[in-house]
Amino acid sequence: MATTSTETSLLLDPDVEEVLQNYGIILKYLEKAKVDNFYTAMLDKFAILDLKEYTRVLFMDADVMPLCNLDYMFKLSEGKNAVLRENIVLAYRHEPASGGFFILKPNHTDYLSMVQIQSERLKQGYHFDTLNGWGHTIQPPDEWVTLYGERGTNWTFYGALADQGLLYYWTKYFKKSLSIINTNKVETWSSSDSDINMVQKIREEHDIIGHGCASTLPSTYQRPSSHDEGYGIPYADFVHFTGKAKPWVRKQQSAASDFWFSILREVVKENNMLLDVENFKIGFPSLGSFPAHIMAHQAMEAEVAASEVTRNEGLNNNTDNQKETKEKFIVSPHNRLTYGRLEAPRTPTGRFVGGKNKEKKFGLMLTYGG
Repeated sequence: MATTSTETSLLLDPDVEEVLQNYGIILKYLEKAKVDNFYTAMLDKFAILDLKEYTRVLFMDADVMPLCNLDYMFKLSEGKNAVLRENIVLAYRHEPASGGFFILKPNHTDYLSMVQIQSERLKQGYHFDTLNGWGHTIQPPDEWVTLYGERGTNWTFYGALADQGLLYYWTKYFKKSLSIINTNKVETWSSSDSDINMVQKIREEHDIIGHGCASTLPSTYQRPSSHDEGYGIPYADFVHFTGKAKPWVRKQQSAASDFWFSILREVVKENNMLLDVENFKIGFPSLGSFPAHIMAHQAMEAEVAASEVTRNEGLNNNTDNQKETKEKFIVSPHNRLTYGRLEAPRTPTGRFVGGKNKEKKFGLMLTYGG
């Protein structure tokens, strides 16, 4: 099916694609959601579970700036010297699992399970069950703990109704295999041998990640300090431009913002790009800045409407066509959710993922950040 003008506008400019590819970045487009808002964009992050060519994928929001090579995070997660689980999350300021920086192990079956979980959540619409969350009631002494020391058992932490709640649920209560980094401590959670349906903390360690990647940099390299430098590794090895503190939204008087612009200048110069760096500003994305209950409700309404259209089409078809329609209801990796009928392969549009890949072992995904 040919792309429409609207769909084409969602693709990156060919010149920009060429620049990214010159840096060894692989682009993969995601199908545009029926309702494109901040909530649905946050759920797009979990498409990394279907990047089967990688054994681990590090997801970072597009407003996260690495300060050095983060490959050590992968090496800590697999191999004979692995000390972390295949799923790794970071506690952040007001959430026990940051949706802006995490590692998952891709698996197609897991991807389909994730699609189903998202589908079930959408049926709640505006309402979000703060007791059961995404599918688990947290019972003391189990609790969630944030970087700032906030704790609780209800699903009321920041982003619980969206990606950050889903990430916490998926890694800890669905997969039951997780390493949580919180300041200089790492908690490892797993199901017990006696009861695979339960998850328990099997160990807690200190300074497990050593010195991060700062020591690998040349002495002439002047990197800025991270906002979260004091919380240890890996917090010190990246800057997360949260909220309005994004260099491309408004110029900040900070070393991190200056560093971001210095890298942009280098890229523009190396690739002869026609971009006025000194006056570069794109403002906030049209999708908004944070997920809201009403956005989940809008997504639910769109899915219900699509399902109703499909049902009516099926009633108007003959028996053979109805049989064909039923077959097309099977969950497919090309469908965003289980509702709806895939009539023909759609040209991928919307957000993109990128990865730098030599042995197809590790991947990196970027998408919108709040």
